[in-house]
Amino acid sequence: MLTPPAALHALLFASGEPLEKKRLAALLGLKETELKVALKVLSESCKGSGLTLIETDTEVELRTAPEAATLIKKLRESEL
Repeated sequence: MLTPPAALHALLFASGEPLEKKRLAALLGLKETELKVALKVLSESCKGSGLTLIETDTEVELRTAPEAATLIKKLRESEL
């Protein structure tokens, strides 16, 4: 069974777009406070990984980190 941060990571990766915090909490069966803790743990684990969490008051999104911009640009240019 996945930990809440790992489950969040999987959901955010699979969605490819922002997800509402309320929806994430419902999908994972977490209370708002538990979701906050899981988001903090996931955010910390993403540091140095090339990924980052973008969080607003209502949504969360998994994105590539700004430090990976040059690599992502090369990837996109190679696809042309």
